Amino acid sequence: MTDDTAQLDTPAQSSPTPAERPIAITAPHAHAPLALALVMAFFFIIMATFCVLKYHNMWADMYDMGQEIQVHWNTAFGRWFESSVEVSNNLGDHTTFINIVTAAVYRIAPRPETLLVWQAFIFTLGAIPAYRIARFYRPENNQAWFAWVVAVIYLAQPAAGYAIGYEYHPLVYAPLFALWCFDAVIRQRFAWAWLAFACLLLTREDCGPLACAIGVLVAMTTAHKRTGLAFFFTGLAAFLIISLVVLPYFRGAPSDTLARYAHLGETPGQIIATLLFKPHQIIALLFDDPRRLTFIPILMLPWLFTNGRILAFWPAILLVTLPGILSDNPCQYTLGWHYPLTAIPVLTIGATLGAARLIEAQPARQRWLDRRALIACTTIVITLAVMNLNGVLITQRYFMTHNPLRAEFLQITKNIPDDAAVSATGKLGAQLAQRRQIAIYPITTWPEDAFPKLAQRQATHVLIQLTDPLLLPEDRLPDSAQYELAASTESLRLYKQRTDKVAHASDHHTQTNKDVTDNHQITQADSH
Repeated sequence: MTDDTAQLDTPAQSSPTPAERPIAITAPHAHAPLALALVMAFFFIIMATFCVLKYHNMWADMYDMGQEIQVHWNTAFGRWFESSVEVSNNLGDHTTFINIVTAAVYRIAPRPETLLVWQAFIFTLGAIPAYRIARFYRPENNQAWFAWVVAVIYLAQPAAGYAIGYEYHPLVYAPLFALWCFDAVIRQRFAWAWLAFACLLLTREDCGPLACAIGVLVAMTTAHKRTGLAFFFTGLAAFLIISLVVLPYFRGAPSDTLARYAHLGETPGQIIATLLFKPHQIIALLFDDPRRLTFIPILMLPWLFTNGRILAFWPAILLVTLPGILSDNPCQYTLGWHYPLTAIPVLTIGATLGAARLIEAQPARQRWLDRRALIACTTIVITLAVMNLNGVLITQRYFMTHNPLRAEFLQITKNIPDDAAVSATGKLGAQLAQRRQIAIYPITTWPEDAFPKLAQRQATHVLIQLTDPLLLPEDRLPDSAQYELAASTESLRLYKQRTDKVAHASDHHTQTNKDVTDNHQITQADSH
């Protein structure tokens, strides 16, 4: 380990004694915590308002907002992780054990908006350990601006705005737990560090590489190398067990996560072999989509004030970015989704340590130049954040724009009972997900072997948005032998199960219990 790396193990010791700085308490930098609190409050209010308005304006999809609403609704009322969309138990889709905590909050206020507000709140809290980490390495009162800038950039970076503004995802816990873990290590509070690390692993399977990256950062930059190695191997073991054992167990089949890397190999061993021994295949993959090459530079733009020293932590950066870059799913290597959430804490810590090295390495007469460069970069970052808000909130019409479809939706859904089994097109389903059975149209049935706990095997109501761009022409009408029109508006059609006796006689799978007269008439219809 180099000397300048060793200097990062403890706070700088060059600050003057209290007797030499009697007016420090009144210095403008002493108000940095208050200034940070104001920025956090502003960020939270903006993002929470945006997310709630986006949902109310019906821009949220069944994937993933509707799924999370249903899973939280079921879990909050004792049906642990039950789902009816893709798998019967959501742990077969993502190992989001942390949803137990969120479900407890959801139980207090069982509304979809609770998840969105909670998400903005949890991510905002991550600014506190980000500030504490930066304050640890630059503890002097006249350097409090440095910690404030790090925390503000953590909140203002475009990757954060896109991730939170997309929809609700439990992955939003990852930055808070990762930063909390690192902060506890450098302050030698190892019990808290392991608690935060355990919470990180319980957040989602995606957090396995992030847990390994935190171990790498601890081993590289602190004196607690054994703790760092323990984090790394624990995170690696947990990731493999979750991916290869836990997910398949709850899914009843191999995890579909590996399918995103099938172009590298059919098994984990083949994938690793491709990474190690077939570099030409990896290079070809990087050039097949320019977004793969630009993903890391775009993520690192907000942290340019480190003057490139953030690159010293490339092993940790690659651990949290390569899984996305190598995936065949473009959502994983672009900013418009939630996947970059795992990279945010690593970049925050790396930038903090890189900037601390930069400041320590420069003579005192040049530090003002560093401050001016940092202020300039901060201005650029805030400008990017404003552009991000403009692009996401205004251009995409999610913010302060009323969706005329909502009035039609509220009118037509008065005809749907609260306990009905519903199939609906994507954005409509997200509004109806607080029920035990919800499917994404054109799926209208639930096989017993895949969903054994559900009472209904067929949707009793089908709600279709005729203007849905994903709706295929052949799916604009459900099976007329099973459903009849119940209500309609200009853009929506609501169908319900047929109750006429001939339809029931023609399909015995949709029969329900009837009185003796109905059964007799059905028998007569069958005889004809």
